[in-house]
Amino acid sequence: MGLRASLIICSCNAKLLRRCLEAIGKHTAHGHREIVVVQHRAGDVAAMDRLLDTVDCVRVPYTGPFNFEAMNNLGARHAIADVLVFMKRPALLVLNDSDYPGLSRLESYVDGRRARWIATNYLFRGVLLEPGRHVVRFAYEPGSFAAGAAIPGGGLICLVGFVAWRRRRQDSGVAEAYLV
Repeated sequence: MGLRASLIICSCNAKLLRRCLEAIGKHTAHGHREIVVVQHRAGDVAAMDRLLDTVDCVRVPYTGPFNFEAMNNLGARHAIADVLVFMKRPALLVLNDSDYPGLSRLESYVDGRRARWIATNYLFRGVLLEPGRHVVRFAYEPGSFAAGAAIPGGGLICLVGFVAWRRRRQDSGVAEAYLV
């Protein structure tokens, strides 16, 4: 089924929220998602309530002044996604994995391009991210794996060469003598 995505929408306008929800339904292929609507309790509250009564979503009321960051944080506390990240500034994504010297072949990729990881808090690894949406992947790519795959491959090539040599030798009629 994959990871669950949480979509957090902060709104105080039922008309704009309806357009947003319709666009999500029409243009989002990822079906394993939840929608968290942080409803600013200002403006036409009754119209917003009527709209949200027709939508499968988590409703989170908010009564303070419209504050996008505070509303996003409130929505995140109600989200149940597997991974939830939103950034407005550059940030450091930390992998809670030991920065052990034997794991020096752990590679990090951001949006499909190799990225340099850095040691964080003396123990862990992290990668710097610019604001926006990114796909981050950490992969263990040890050099010993390539060597381990090359050794049996080389052995197989030698075996095939030996069998071919033996067949050609037998077909040529060369007599073999075995010493006892």
